[in-house]
Amino acid sequence: MSTPAGLAHNDGSNKKNDVFVGNLAFETNDHVLRDTFSECGQVISVKMMTDNEGRSRGFAFVEFADPNSGLNAIRNMNGVELNGRNLRVNYSSNSHLEGYSQSLGLDMSRDSVNAQSNKAQQSNKGPRRNNNNSNNSNNNTNNMEKVADCIRQLSKQEMYTVLAELKIMASKDDKEAR
Repeated sequence: MSTPAGLAHNDGSNKKNDVFVGNLAFETNDHVLRDTFSECGQVISVKMMTDNEGRSRGFAFVEFADPNSGLNAIRNMNGVELNGRNLRVNYSSNSHLEGYSQSLGLDMSRDSVNAQSNKAQQSNKGPRRNNNNSNNSNNNTNNMEKVADCIRQLSKQEMYTVLAELKIMASKDDKEAR
């Protein structure tokens, strides 16, 4: 099956943007995985691993249209509960995503991803900052709140794309990034 123009999932060097998905409940099927992982980006294919009798082996591979969507899936779907099981999402051995994330300077190790996820959950539950009495501090706080409100309206894929672009911008010109 060919990929529509503009949505090529490799650059001619057979680089796949796929991730390993483990700890699947045996009743989980490819349609459920496609729907679940589509919030991370455009899913090209889902390959469920089965035994000789067609029964699920409890893991699959999900291929995305672009590498950022694959990294987004690793970052945001690892540990998510699906059909009563916590998913294990990581680099597949056929993928170039690990090298790609390292080239961006991203730490996508399991400990780092879990720590970032926990920190984000705690900050969303915590109380808002109290405004300082100085005008400058009030303006900075108001500006940060406006930015935070805008970010909350983005999808997970859009958030990850923004962060990846900011990382690249900061590596080229840290003054511009500020």
